[in-house]
Amino acid sequence: MKRFFAFFMTVVLVVAMSVPAFAALGGFISSPSGVPAPQVSDFKPVTPDCTGKIVVTSWADRHTLDDATRARFEKAYNDIINLNSDANNELLAVMKDFEKSHGLDHKDLAVGSLFDISSYNCTHHEKHEGFIITLKPEVFGNIVGVAHLTANGWEVVEDTMDEANQTITFQVSTLSPFALVYNTNPGGSSSTGDSSNAWIYVSIMVASVVALGAIGYTLKKREN
Repeated sequence: MKRFFAFFMTVVLVVAMSVPAFAALGGFISSPSGVPAPQVSDFKPVTPDCTGKIVVTSWADRHTLDDATRARFEKAYNDIINLNSDANNELLAVMKDFEKSHGLDHKDLAVGSLFDISSYNCTHHEKHEGFIITLKPEVFGNIVGVAHLTANGWEVVEDTMDEANQTITFQVSTLSPFALVYNTNPGGSSSTGDSSNAWIYVSIMVASVVALGAIGYTLKKREN
């Protein structure tokens, strides 16, 4: 039991120390390294004779991309991570557009998923008109919209959401990094200045304590 309680306290400390780390992730809800890329539900080239296919890459798998694509991906990450600390951040204009169009406070908006979409299997794709893409995100609820980092900067992508199938569809002429923006406070504005995601961190800690308590109980029964 002594070994269990030592382990218990270690995990509690690790979880407690991780809360500020999550809270300091700039414009992300949580570390993008642990968020899988959305699944491709459907896609269609806008130009009929285009033979292009698409591949969606998560932030964790960025090492699989070529140097130029990875560089754009890393720029998107840096813009998001510095969203709340850089007044000249190009992404701010897009977030303000989401604020206005959805009547939300900027403190309630955050990026829940960052991923790259690239095309292949078409040697003349630069002459084509892009794709209509349908994605199924890991988390669908409370999505506000899609932000897209193009060669000219960030833009809001017009989209259509299918609540029944939990998919989001949009058309783009170029491919590169995309970000799904979420409303992190769907229940309404907070009366304090604390992060609206505090309940997530508390839930993680409570779940950890409950799980460890169950382990301790099992170990105690075995010792008896």
